[in-house]
Amino acid sequence: MVTGPLALVLGATGIRRSEKGVATNFGPSLTGATLGALAILVVALMFAVTR
Repeated sequence: MVTGPLALVLGATGIRRSEKGVATNFGPSLTGATLGALAILVVALMFAVTR
């Protein structure tokens, strides 16, 4: 339950750092942020369906 938001925050941080030129990992950062957002969506849908 904590890993989705954590992936979203760290992915967004990585994206910002790569856009500034501090890091060179735009692809993995974008993947992490996207998968974190999808994980949050799946958990929210599961809660909505089961309640």
